[in-house]
Amino acid sequence: MLNKLNLNILFYLLLVLTMCQNGYAQETIKYETEENIDVKAVPIEAVEKIANFQRVLNIEKIKWVRETNFDRISYEAKGLWQGKPISIEFDSLGQFEDAEITVRLSSIEKETCRKIKRSLRELYPKYRLLKFQLQYSGNHSSVIDFMNNETPATSILKRFEIEVFAMIKTNWRSFELLFDELGNLLEKREINSQSLNKDTY
Repeated sequence: MLNKLNLNILFYLLLVLTMCQNGYAQETIKYETEENIDVKAVPIEAVEKIANFQRVLNIEKIKWVRETNFDRISYEAKGLWQGKPISIEFDSLGQFEDAEITVRLSSIEKETCRKIKRSLRELYPKYRLLKFQLQYSGNHSSVIDFMNNETPATSILKRFEIEVFAMIKTNWRSFELLFDELGNLLEKREINSQSLNKDTY
């Protein structure tokens, strides 16, 4: 009898096969499913680290999600920080991976913003911006201190993660892009989500 993880793997393989048949094999795919879970199902190490985030940064309305991306499992705490959506991700053992805060693209440094927009236009003549996030990774205590004090920290890696819905030939497809702090494109992969947002360029 197939369990849920095996079904996810089977679906992923069928998705890859279908895209290969349509000439899209060159595009890296992000296949991710989310499941709301109780805190009791979260590794204790992650729960303890989130308690530190909440105590120092006053993060509100924490909800836990388990993410499955092919054969990889991670845990994500979603909440609100200073009125902005925030997600804090941990690996399957509860080790901190990164914190992502949803902001407006126009809120970042102007030259970096122009550089990212130029890359998006070159990649996708027609697209819609779904989500723009600041991503902080490093030691979780250092990330907390950085977010709390907004002081420079060489141990913190700052990146930008973007989700867009773009027209490719005659089809709308979803993509996730990762940029460094200066606005240089690092990674691009297709995702299986096709939700729309309101920002069109």
